[in-house]
Amino acid sequence: MILFVFSSVLPITISDNPSFGNMIYVDDDNTEGPWDGSQDHPYQHIQDAIDQAKDADKIIVNNGIYNEYIIINKSIQLMGENRETTILKNSDDNDTILIDNTNNVNIKNITIDCSSQEKVNGMCISQCNYCYFSNNKIIAKTKQDYGITIIGSHNIIENNIITGYNFSHGIASYTGSFNIITNNAIKSCLTGIYVFLSHENNIEKNSIVNCINGIYVEEANNNNIKSNFISNNQRGIFCSYASDNTIQYNNFISNEENAKFAKFLKTGFLISNKWKHNYWDDWLGFGVKCILGLIYIPTGDPIGIFIPWLEVDWHPKLQPNNVGV
Repeated sequence: MILFVFSSVLPITISDNPSFGNMIYVDDDNTEGPWDGSQDHPYQHIQDAIDQAKDADKIIVNNGIYNEYIIINKSIQLMGENRETTILKNSDDNDTILIDNTNNVNIKNITIDCSSQEKVNGMCISQCNYCYFSNNKIIAKTKQDYGITIIGSHNIIENNIITGYNFSHGIASYTGSFNIITNNAIKSCLTGIYVFLSHENNIEKNSIVNCINGIYVEEANNNNIKSNFISNNQRGIFCSYASDNTIQYNNFISNEENAKFAKFLKTGFLISNKWKHNYWDDWLGFGVKCILGLIYIPTGDPIGIFIPWLEVDWHPKLQPNNVGV
């Protein structure tokens, strides 16, 4: 099995040693065979290599354009030769990469090109743990659904570039906990990072620009949102019925609205989020930084009422934080 040992930020993997599995090769230029996955006779298609692989095998994908979508249901490594020139291009209405109900999958150095038609998605990690998706690129030129979706826990999404025309979200975590989303560059999505019913995730050192919502946290608690560069979005961060999240050392720059929240008048939904040491380009430079929001009060009719509410960054920064993005 591929072994991940989690630190606070990065995993350590010992599976790069070939002794932990076989090396299987893929090259789109090998059109006439023979195909056995060896370096001299690589498979032409990535899915063929996956189907033949066993747990802990490492698949090396040579430079090329691979017109397919792939399903991964075993613990493997999938490594592109070069991120810019190893391209997975899906022309069907599917997830380009689906990691389904398995653990310990490592994907690195691949471009996922979702630009061939509408409704082509990037990658879905479904009911998986300890998966590591690093140094990849997801691009789109038409309206798409999503870049990366995580349904599960204990996964790492790190050092990726996600850009395109109106992904509904760049990265999303649904009902997952203890995921690490760090050092990603996300641009031109409806929502850069979306966190729904997901708790105790670490969202750190991401660059999120030119989105409708930079970070959208919905009914999600105890997440750590730290040292992100959030700029030129319509709204930097929106906390929707989300409580007790720690939002600290971020830079909010040139957003139309830096932050907003909504609360629900119900036990468990009124705990404030912890805003600490963020840089706000609209702060007056003295006193606290007030974050304006609303609290929803049900009245028995379908609409209810909203009244103004406040949360506070007690120690805003005078100068931008060194976020290291």
